[in-house]
Amino acid sequence: GTGGEASAPAVNAAAMTNKGMEFELSYIKAWGDLKFTGRILVSAYRNSIDKLAFGIPFMEKGAISIGNVVRNQKGQPMSVFYGYKVAGIFGSENEVVASPLQDGAEPGFLRYENIDKSTDWDGNQEINQEDRTVIGDPNPKCTYGIDFSFTFRHFDLSAFIYGSKGNEIYNNNLWWINFWQSFQGQKSRDLLYNSWTPSNPDASLPKASNKSNFSTNTTINSYYVEDGSYLRLKTVQLGYSVPDKYFGITGIKGLRIYVQALNLFTLTGYSGLDPELGGSDSAF
Repeated sequence: GTGGEASAPAVNAAAMTNKGMEFELSYIKAWGDLKFTGRILVSAYRNSIDKLAFGIPFMEKGAISIGNVVRNQKGQPMSVFYGYKVAGIFGSENEVVASPLQDGAEPGFLRYENIDKSTDWDGNQEINQEDRTVIGDPNPKCTYGIDFSFTFRHFDLSAFIYGSKGNEIYNNNLWWINFWQSFQGQKSRDLLYNSWTPSNPDASLPKASNKSNFSTNTTINSYYVEDGSYLRLKTVQLGYSVPDKYFGITGIKGLRIYVQALNLFTLTGYSGLDPELGGSDSAF
């Protein structure tokens, strides 16, 4: 070869307990030439990492520009999001002074929860890496599918609905569009109209600022975590099976003409482009 070093071999890096259940309900009914077939399938699972190989305490994955979003560690579900939990936005200088020490803190910036109550050498509580915690879980509480079809003589109509409930998404797109200092390009309307100002203290976004620090856009935190639940009408199809008698001696059999529409609508509270996301086994 080229003399380069071979990459490390793949290994089984963890032991995990995974339990779940599936429930299916089917229904078939006919009213003369009109026939109906329906099915509902619900699936749910729970998992927990029992141990990691080589005695390591955790594995961090899911790299973005400011670090790793995902942490796999003993006692937690696979691929939980790990970072600082946002307690709100600093409303005044008095609130900054009354809170634990936090680098870059000022009115209008993100305020993190003080998870670790220990104090520094001077007796002050401080927000640091020990205050990071689980801030989200991409594993759904359940997923479900509903498919049904009607047939009437040579016509048929079918549809398939799919949904996921209780999963969370780390929407890193917000880092680009809601923080001016991340990227001086296109921004969200929220940054213009819903960011913090002294006259808008109940805003959902921190104040627009050029400062890039621990209290703005350099930490992985729960500000980016959203409910990823959704319901999607994935497929609708209308078809017509041409009777064989119309083909005479041509030998054609089973000709079906249909029109189909995909992903007609999605109901979700997720603000990103598409809640139906994928990932790897260690960065879900």
